[in-house]
Amino acid sequence: MSILIYQELYKLLRKKSTWWGVISIVLVELILLLLHQLAPKYFTQNTLISNGYYGDLLVIFLMISSAASIIAMEYQYGTLKMLLYRQFSRLQVFMSKMLTIVIHLVTLQTLATVTGISLTLMAFPKYDVQQHLLKQLSEALSEVLMVLLLLSLVILLATCFRSNAAAIASGFISYFGIQLIGSFLLLAVQRWEWLKWSPLTMMMFSAQIEEPQITRFTHLNTLTLGIGATFYLVGFMMVAYSRFRKQPV
Repeated sequence: MSILIYQELYKLLRKKSTWWGVISIVLVELILLLLHQLAPKYFTQNTLISNGYYGDLLVIFLMISSAASIIAMEYQYGTLKMLLYRQFSRLQVFMSKMLTIVIHLVTLQTLATVTGISLTLMAFPKYDVQQHLLKQLSEALSEVLMVLLLLSLVILLATCFRSNAAAIASGFISYFGIQLIGSFLLLAVQRWEWLKWSPLTMMMFSAQIEEPQITRFTHLNTLTLGIGATFYLVGFMMVAYSRFRKQPV
């Protein structure tokens, strides 16, 4: 399967969008720092640092596009047949793609976090980065789990489409839909306790690490949210593979 992973990474590195994504993360964080210098009232130091210069949000958008297209493009260009004819199993093909997504996500998240910390060190020398470094790293790791849970749903939807554009569009619609419904869900949990076990609640894992008081809305401790998010992640991936395995080529 190492050959498949190498091929997936090679295709990823050959795509211009991959490198534009890397550049955009650095540029967006630099621009936001510049906006702070120009309008500190609207782009405050604490807001930028606590939100990682919004690099995390950009990582989510880039990964939705990448994850949605990694399977849909195989159907669109008919390349899945070539892989299967080379005696690779569908499980091997699917797992190689999922591992590639994880590598891509971890790389982009690391870039966004390191860039944010570097900008903080340069622009705010009086800010005690070391004191908050462990918190920032734990938030970055929790963000990876949350994004993987979101991407597992995106990949599941992508197995339903053979068009790259449709898969990407469905991914973004899912993300914004989750953000919209999630706010109402937390209110609904206060009335219907059983709703706290929904996958949307588990997506509050990273937010609860940043703001522990959110537990009064989720009615679950952070460890339970992490375990629940992992459970749904595995479940969505299993369903996605089941659909991928049954799809005609």
